[in-house]
Amino acid sequence: MLAITETWIQQDDSASVAALSYGGLHFSHCSRPENRQGGVVGILLSPRCTFQVIPPVPSLTFPSFEVHNLRLFHPFSLRVAVVYRPPGSPYQFLDHFASWLSHFLSCDIPTIIMGDFNIPVNTPISPPASQLLALTTSLGLSQLCDSPTHSEGNILDLVFSRPSSISFFDQINFY
Repeated sequence: MLAITETWIQQDDSASVAALSYGGLHFSHCSRPENRQGGVVGILLSPRCTFQVIPPVPSLTFPSFEVHNLRLFHPFSLRVAVVYRPPGSPYQFLDHFASWLSHFLSCDIPTIIMGDFNIPVNTPISPPASQLLALTTSLGLSQLCDSPTHSEGNILDLVFSRPSSISFFDQINFY
């Protein structure tokens, strides 16, 4: 499984989706609304994975971030979300993310949430970082990425999971 953020793939771009689906891979993604540029998040999955897209809940679709949700059924049961938060004010995002996260975590299924949050959590004294980490910790999530994911040495790409969820994986790589 590979989470991809900022793909810039348009809804009608079947050539890019086909290229990503080479060799039987599955590329599941959602597009940005037509009036917004950039972004787009997706998940590339092995051909042996059986999954279903979790449709967005209209009342939990926010302008401060994009999210694509899947439910994996095989080879194991897992809820997966890939998130992209564009640079800008994180405070509106934190309120929106808290609402979305409470809903997403309402199922007692192993869960992984990953993506580009554009909040450097390696400087936890910054209010946005400390608030994001406090929120996720209060909901029983652990942040798994502990090495820089940005050229300036910051950790912007994050992976959150409940401790019981990560037992599925022998290894998690961050790039």
